Amino acid sequence: MRSLKSGLVTIAFSGGLGLAAVVGCSADGASDIDPTQIASPTEGDGTLVLPPPSAGGDPAPGSADTGKKDAGKDAGKKADAAVDAGPPPPEPGTACTTVDQVTTKVCGKCGETSALCQADKTWSVYGACEAETGECTPGETAACGNCGTKTCDQFCGWGACMNEPANNCTPGTSEQSTVGCPPQGNVKPYRTRSCKTDCQWENYSATCFVPPSWDPIPIEFRATQTIARTFGGACPVSISTTATPYVYTQVTNPAAAPVRVVVYHTRAADGPASIDTILGVYNGATPPATEAERRACVGMIGDYGDPTLTVDDDFASVKDITIPAGGTITVYSAAYPASGTGKLTLNVKAQ
Repeated sequence: MRSLKSGLVTIAFSGGLGLAAVVGCSADGASDIDPTQIASPTEGDGTLVLPPPSAGGDPAPGSADTGKKDAGKDAGKKADAAVDAGPPPPEPGTACTTVDQVTTKVCGKCGETSALCQADKTWSVYGACEAETGECTPGETAACGNCGTKTCDQFCGWGACMNEPANNCTPGTSEQSTVGCPPQGNVKPYRTRSCKTDCQWENYSATCFVPPSWDPIPIEFRATQTIARTFGGACPVSISTTATPYVYTQVTNPAAAPVRVVVYHTRAADGPASIDTILGVYNGATPPATEAERRACVGMIGDYGDPTLTVDDDFASVKDITIPAGGTITVYSAAYPASGTGKLTLNVKAQ
């Protein structure tokens, strides 16, 4: 098995009254003031009157503060916000004052575009949008998740996926259930249902289907057939710089209903006791040809195996793979180390 897979003084001021209360410590650490001897403020004797609550409640009795000062502060904040926003960028063709002056404005995906004050002292048209750093244009919407929508925010980033319908599903996926299907020996017939384009499940099939079975498929890793190995993990995956032996194998579902399977490696009778393997699945009968296609696997790339299936967990496995009715998947089997050669067995089993 591989070792690496991937003295305290408090001063309080009452604004405008000039009153300060100082609490100090004597040399022996005791307070100079007995807190029980501090009288509560009284109205009209020149002592401190509490301000109104900060949460907007009624002013304290005797307070002359009616909230007008806070209103003035709020108005000041609004004015500051208006100043921060600045004037809108000039429109092309409008008057400008300084020839060759440049003005800029935000454009596209948080980029910048510029216009020039021309010799006739009018603003030129804006140039190309450059240095766009965002992933979308503010206000833009896009589909996401299972029939949901997302909106581009002011920082040119996508917000959360919203408005997905209740009990949604991913279009094109399927589910199986053995409910109402009597077993046939060790075989468990199943009903199936598919997710429609509106992200809602159709009804389960009225018919119970017998899951297909596949004979073990012999494969062999040869030093003469290598490819850059993928990393294990959720798809889309990354591609390693290490080239290792590999094999692509096609597996077809002969049934008239989708079937969910587990795919895994085991030892061949005439093969080495263990080979550290990688395993992945791609939709369709055509092996991926480009790096982008290789990254776009189904589900995940298996790096380890379920020992209840593979016996040795160095042999990889991948579960919950759906093969459409009459459809085909392409299985990617690869050695983890460049030296991983020899015979082994590829297994496909209905779950």
